[in-house]
Amino acid sequence: MSSTPEIDLCQIPAGAPPEGVSSSFVDPPSLGPALMAVMGITVGWSIIFTGARL
Repeated sequence: MSSTPEIDLCQIPAGAPPEGVSSSFVDPPSLGPALMAVMGITVGWSIIFTGARL
């Protein structure tokens, strides 16, 4: 084993984000509304196509 101290690499950032990009991990933006819209459209189309197939 080496004699280096134990360092938690998860606590060290890889680098600074580019200018204009916020790195808010405390309250990130939610993709919930977009996910619900895509799921609604997909379920609607699947019901239509399954009904037509039957």
